[in-house]
Amino acid sequence: MTLSLLQSQILNQLAGLLYNFLPGSGNNNFSFPIAAAEARVTEFWIPGSKRPAILRLLEDTFSQRRHRFCPLIQVIVRLSMGWRSGKEAPLSVAEIDQLTALLLQLEFKIPELHEARFREALSGAPTQVTQGNAIIDFQKIEALSRDLIAIAQLDPAPRGYAFEKFLTDAFALFSLAPRGSFRLVGEQIDGSFHLNTETYLLEARWQGPKVGNRELQAFAGVVRTKSNWSRGLLSAIPVFLTMALRHLPTVRQPRLFAWTVTSWGRCWRTSWLCQMF
Repeated sequence: MTLSLLQSQILNQLAGLLYNFLPGSGNNNFSFPIAAAEARVTEFWIPGSKRPAILRLLEDTFSQRRHRFCPLIQVIVRLSMGWRSGKEAPLSVAEIDQLTALLLQLEFKIPELHEARFREALSGAPTQVTQGNAIIDFQKIEALSRDLIAIAQLDPAPRGYAFEKFLTDAFALFSLAPRGSFRLVGEQIDGSFHLNTETYLLEARWQGPKVGNRELQAFAGVVRTKSNWSRGLLSAIPVFLTMALRHLPTVRQPRLFAWTVTSWGRCWRTSWLCQMF
């Protein structure tokens, strides 16, 4: 896999952030070579100057062993907690926030890094944060994460209703004024929420087949019939068909947004597709 310029830029920023997480060598318990070995990407650690070695480790793992990228980051964080605590400079919540933000730009999310109990043990960790007019409770976020994992174990019929409720609870947590399911003439919309001055119509899908062009076109048609300030969010698990996305023209002010989540073990990968018909 060839890295894009944006991916290279983000990985470079990530290498700079992780520089102080672990030593490059000279420690038999905590170091980047040990992290690479535990994540089973030993061949990507090339001894030498520390900063280039970290960048090479990240780039090669991301491009050649993508499914090992999240496990590598998890091992680095775990070892860093032990090493940094011994140096009386414990890992901080600010560093983890920077890490998770960069991972999201690479379309990765590691649930453990967002868990309330993990964050509470970090240096300078608050139990709540304010986002806009909303007070975000990390314990509630952790509970929602557990709910999503439990939903995956349900049968298709109850799973669909449970997923709708999960999305409503998630939007409510961030004060997005969600509405429950409602029916329009000849069409079904699963709900809506408000963000800034705009109303987003929500359609949630949790189904076996991938969401294709027909579903995207149909939902886009619904959004087009609404007010100019209306937007549409189609949330689908597992994924969208790549061919379907090619039919979506891009504009400067998109009105249709698509969101999907896939899971590799305990590592969730999110994809945001901001397109407009």
